[in-house]
Amino acid sequence: MNRPYKKPNSKVSALEKYGDIIDLPHHQSSTRPHMELSARAAQFSPFAALTGYEDTLQEEAKNLHYSKTVSVAQPEAPDPEDLFNS
Repeated sequence: MNRPYKKPNSKVSALEKYGDIIDLPHHQSSTRPHMELSARAAQFSPFAALTGYEDTLQEEAKNLHYSKTVSVAQPEAPDPEDLFNS
């Protein structure tokens, strides 16, 4: 593999990079059976790394919303009569 040196951040096309292997057949293991798509998908499905984290976030959001509605007083609109009588 005698490729000229390219800077790591220079843009190289996929054909230049992988042209020698792009048309090779896909490897199939002779010792392991082919994994079904459903089993493959389950292997990469998301999992709850932090159990209870979503519940805690929702509870905190409720508390935050409640504290804002309780502690923030709405200013009263001035009476138009008072504006002209001053």
